[in-house]
Amino acid sequence: MNKKIPVLIGWLFGLCISLIAQESNLNFILSRFHNNPDKILVASHRGVHLDYPENSMPAFEEAIRLGVDILEVDLRSTKDGHLIIMHDKTVDRTTNGKGNVGDFTFEEIQKLRLVHNGQETSEKIPTFDQVLKLTKGRILVDLDYKADSIYVQKTCDAIRTAGMESQVLFFLYDYKEIPFLRKISGNVMIMPRAYEQKDMEAILKLEKVPVVHIDPSFYEDTAMKKFHSQTRIWANALGKYDKFENKNEGFSQLLKDMTSVNVIQTDYPGQLIEFLKNKELEKLKAIDVQLRKAEMIYEKASFPSCHASTLVETKDGILTAWFGGTHENHPDVCIYSSRLQKDGKWTAPVLIADGIQNDKERYPCWNPVLYKRDNGDIVLYYKVGPSPSTWWGEYKISKDEGKTWSKKTEIPRACLGPIKNKPVRLSTGKILYPTSIEIPGKWNVYLEMSGQDLEGWRKIELKNDTLNAIQPSVLFYKDGAMQILCRTKNKCIAESWSIDNGESWSPLTATGLPNNNAGTDAVTLSNGLQLLIYNPMTKGRNKLAVACSMDGRSWRKLIDLEDQEAGEFSYPAIIQDKKGTVHAVYTYNRKMIKYVELEIK
Repeated sequence: MNKKIPVLIGWLFGLCISLIAQESNLNFILSRFHNNPDKILVASHRGVHLDYPENSMPAFEEAIRLGVDILEVDLRSTKDGHLIIMHDKTVDRTTNGKGNVGDFTFEEIQKLRLVHNGQETSEKIPTFDQVLKLTKGRILVDLDYKADSIYVQKTCDAIRTAGMESQVLFFLYDYKEIPFLRKISGNVMIMPRAYEQKDMEAILKLEKVPVVHIDPSFYEDTAMKKFHSQTRIWANALGKYDKFENKNEGFSQLLKDMTSVNVIQTDYPGQLIEFLKNKELEKLKAIDVQLRKAEMIYEKASFPSCHASTLVETKDGILTAWFGGTHENHPDVCIYSSRLQKDGKWTAPVLIADGIQNDKERYPCWNPVLYKRDNGDIVLYYKVGPSPSTWWGEYKISKDEGKTWSKKTEIPRACLGPIKNKPVRLSTGKILYPTSIEIPGKWNVYLEMSGQDLEGWRKIELKNDTLNAIQPSVLFYKDGAMQILCRTKNKCIAESWSIDNGESWSPLTATGLPNNNAGTDAVTLSNGLQLLIYNPMTKGRNKLAVACSMDGRSWRKLIDLEDQEAGEFSYPAIIQDKKGTVHAVYTYNRKMIKYVELEIK
């Protein structure tokens, strides 16, 4: 009996520890691929084939789990025209069989088993349809086409049927075949190979070539810098650079030899991802933060308990609000506010909203959120109701920088408004609200949108099958992408990405950032730096920190705002004012609201 490697068990174990890596996210990848040429993308050669059978489903899944940007696969056809994934012309090296791939029927090819490190496994040769199904919405696919030309139409039809024309790179060894391929499919992305500089020049005279695979033999920095502005440049670490005993030295040498390359294919994708992440973190080390002010907003108040603060910049300074009362969910909980005046002093807390329904009925208020509209009005959004599963949204408007407020208006019942963190203004002028629901047995995030007039409310759903997540915050990136970061019950911060101005979002996935099932907040600074304020732990709320990132993936802690043996420092809110100063507020032991002012250099 042949000893078979338990590939599936190892694969599933890798999935169980996915917090170590950050899973691939198609919207994030597409945004960088098309709009951010300064970011280097990682291509995994035949999946993670050093750990799993080459060109196997577990090798592909592992590449996605690691956070690879592009998955390289090889396509061939069987004797009876089925499209399968296989690099070699024969099955001899990679399976327990012998013979040419094209001499096997599909039924016969399915009886073979892939081998790994010389041992037979339980894995079958994947079909192209299986790979499309696995990768759809998750990762870019580099299709190394090795089948006969008569199957090009069938291949393009499969890509189109799967709805993946924007996700698959059709690799051509001869760029002169581009017109032929475009006649078959005008929408599939094409990656031709350039063997010399004149090939590169000819390719770039053609339209819609997002990436070119070059040979390092003709790389010349001056010319490539010119090409770099027109297309992505793909180079292999395979062989020379991957052979370095110290992989980081190999990757460093590649980038030194070919400075304009921004897609690297490797047999060591996990190590390349870690190398690039560390390079990003090195850049973040140059960022400095200074704590300019830290103080309680008030010393005495009419309420014994408080929580869930928010803040917004005004003409006069900073306006903040929170809920306060006997304790969270008590009917006497109301919304209070205070203003930081030009003299640097806070006004005494004043009640600005309550949950009184009539003479006999009263409900607690929850989670105020402040936002300044284009016309200068400040909107106070908040919740009213017995519990998070039964509350509804209301808002009030101030036309005098938060000194006085209108009567309450109920948000349309199909929507809730911002659930904890601030809304954001889209380039269209629309207001995007990060929100969520908390119902027994399920937490879930989604987005809402309205006009500046607070009319035309609608919901934007996102897919979430695995995480109990609420309270998203929204970040913007220079390449046009948007990201939400969310609190979860899963000991991690979750994320989703949009590349169409918030109209649709990728499935919610875990990040490598810890979460203690407590609220976070985030803000995009005017220079593109992202700030996250959060509890850097999975249990307890006695630490509170600010972290920074440029790409939403590599995060570095900047400063600990609180680091005590015990206590609760939670539910933060953070903004940047027009002068560039960063302001934050948060709950301090449920007794006070603390304010901090930061300078980021």
